[in-house]
Amino acid sequence: MKKGKLKYIVLSIIFLLFTENFGNSHHVLLDNTNICHDISIWGDLLNILESHNVVVRDVRGEGWTNLMNMDMVWIQCPQRFYSNEIKTRLQNFCRSGGKILIGEAYITSYSCINDLLSTPGWQTTMQIVPYTEHSAYPLRWWISISPFTDDVSAVYGLGPVPGRIDCGQNAYPFAFCEPRFVWSVVAISYPFLYENNCDGFIVLILGTHGWEVSLPSPRSVGMYDVDDYQFASNILLCLAGVPGYEIEPCAIPSDTIRPVWPNCYPNPFTPNSDGMNDHCQFLFEGRGYKP
Repeated sequence: MKKGKLKYIVLSIIFLLFTENFGNSHHVLLDNTNICHDISIWGDLLNILESHNVVVRDVRGEGWTNLMNMDMVWIQCPQRFYSNEIKTRLQNFCRSGGKILIGEAYITSYSCINDLLSTPGWQTTMQIVPYTEHSAYPLRWWISISPFTDDVSAVYGLGPVPGRIDCGQNAYPFAFCEPRFVWSVVAISYPFLYENNCDGFIVLILGTHGWEVSLPSPRSVGMYDVDDYQFASNILLCLAGVPGYEIEPCAIPSDTIRPVWPNCYPNPFTPNSDGMNDHCQFLFEGRGYKP
């Protein structure tokens, strides 16, 4: 065989391998070295990704070498702190337009997640604030932010949620737990918005344990409630860059329509015309007292 023809064949094989690995697919890097469960527990969600031509690779097998060739990094319930080297890699990835999904299922992950989010070099401006009590309230209200909330009525798989997400100027909550609708459990952050760069972003979701275990439901498909399944799929497919699931640049949900559960004083009040505590005033957060 002539050298020229052999060279052509070798280059063709390399091109085909590259196309198969990175050219025609969307790629997710899952950090399964720092995780609460084996990757197989997300079988249904992994199948959804695969059906949309998304290849899920894992850090245990791939390392972080090909990070910049990925569309999305999936960090699920981290159980240890990231090194400064990995933090810098993730920041560069996000600054270059990469998407990061952080899912939390256990309160033991809070410190690891907060440490990553507060690393100098980016401004995520969101942190998890833990509570001592556990809440299994369903997620039944959100600010519409397409495609994350498309075709979703209510999410029951988010729980227990023993914390909330506090957001600063570059982060925006868009999903809230009952009973008061002010308990933010899902948020999006643009860590480089201050640089006028919103190509890369982070989605943080608390209480994703319901996506990892079988929860019986009269509306269930596989191991997920229909809406849980849709909500999780929308987020994964969007961050993976699948066509048809694009998010508007700098999609920022407005909190002006967020209902506020007011504080009231006195509580209780006794409207019996005895001149004591006959009237009640309600304090709406950020809007002052109203009759």
